[in-house]
Order: sequence, then structure tokens, then C-alpha cells
Amino acid sequence: MNDEAPAIPATPEVVGPTIPGPGPGQAVGYSLLWALAMAVSAGMVLLLGRLLELGRIFTWSVCLTLGYALASAFMVWLIIRNSGGNWRPYFPLRRTGIRGIAITVVAGVAIVYGVVTLLGLLPFYDRIRLHLTGDDFRPAVLVLCVRGVVGPIFEELMFRGWILYGFMNRYTPRKAIVLSSLLFGLLHLNPVMIAYAFLIGCLFAWMVKRTGSLNPAIAAHIVANTMATILGIIATR
Repeated sequence: MNDEAPAIPATPEVVGPTIPGPGPGQAVGYSLLWALAMAVSAGMVLLLGRLLELGRIFTWSVCLTLGYALASAFMVWLIIRNSGGNWRPYFPLRRTGIRGIAITVVAGVAIVYGVVTLLGLLPFYDRIRLHLTGDDFRPAVLVLCVRGVVGPIFEELMFRGWILYGFMNRYTPRKAIVLSSLLFGLLHLNPVMIAYAFLIGCLFAWMVKRTGSLNPAIAAHIVANTMATILGIIATR
């Protein structure tokens, strides 16, 4: 007679925080609020520039860039504020070791190649000067810092942190990756950029799921945005 206790099934892997996250409605609402906050912030910066008679510096491109940074910071602050103190599981910034570094390098190279190819296909690429401010290099540096570094950090915290992990508590990882990436892509408005943002969103989400950290996705996103911005600056000089 075998008196051994029956084997206990292994506990399934936890793919995200165990606390409730955003559902589809809340995620869409926050994304729309982000777009609205960016428009309002850009308008306020533009008005401030006019009041201070600094119109040459506070061009619409610079105002939009500053509005983007302010709106991004506001949304992350809002998520933290409304989390009831349980926001840290949604922003995993743990070290990833050699595997995370390798994934980041491979993804970064692939994204840079994709960015170069995409920019060559855009019908309005010759008008990318609208994203800069002419001959003054200081606004170009501002655009590079915000769109190349600050923006990717906040976007990853929101879309691959809060939204992705919230969706993974409700859906399968694959469905959560697709839905969060689709929402990320739709916010880019331009049809070509929607498709591109959706694809890299899926890649970034997979990196987060694979490594358990936002760090590789943040690094790869910074590489992609920085390269795109630098190529735009070079093309308009």
C-alpha cells in the first residue's frame, strides 16, 4: 500500500500584478485623456510664449513637444495617484541580466532598420521639418530629448506597464499584448504610423512579458525614437 500523499499541482506562472488593473474601457479613457491633456498643455505653452513675446522659440512644434512631455508626466502621476498605493507592480524596473540585454540589442537593431525603411516610405517625409524649428538647433535638441528619451519612458510605463499588466489579469498574455498594442497604435493617428506603432508595441510587450521588466522595452523604444528624430534632423539640415 502506497501511503505517499498525492502530488500537488504546480502553481501557474503569474504574468502580472495580482491586484486589479485597468479594463478596456478605463484604458481607452485614459488614452483619450492623454491626447486631450497633450492638446491642452501644448495650447497653454503656446499662449505663454505669445504672452512673453517668445514666439520664435515657442513655435507650434516646440509647444507640441512640451505638451507631450507634460501630458505624459501627468498621466503617469494620475495612475500612481489613483492606484491606492499599489502602483509599483505595474512598473517593474528590475534588472534583467544578459538575456534582457541581448533581447534589447536585437530588438533595437531591428527597430532602427524598420524606422529607416518606414521613413523612406512616408509620403510627407519631405515635410518633417514641421517637427523641428528651422535653423535654431536648441529646439531640435529639445525635440530629441523629449521625443527620443522622455516620451518613450512615459509611454512604456503606461502602455507596457499599467495597461499591459492590467490586461494580462483579464485576458491571455497573447490577447493582452495585441489589445494594448492596438490601443498604442491608434493613438498615433497617421495610418502608416498606426501600423508601425502596433507592430513595435507588440514587440515591446513581448519583451516585457519575456523578461519581466520594462527596462529592455524602454531602452529599445529610446533607440527607435532617437534614431527617427536624428534622421529627421539630418534630413532637414
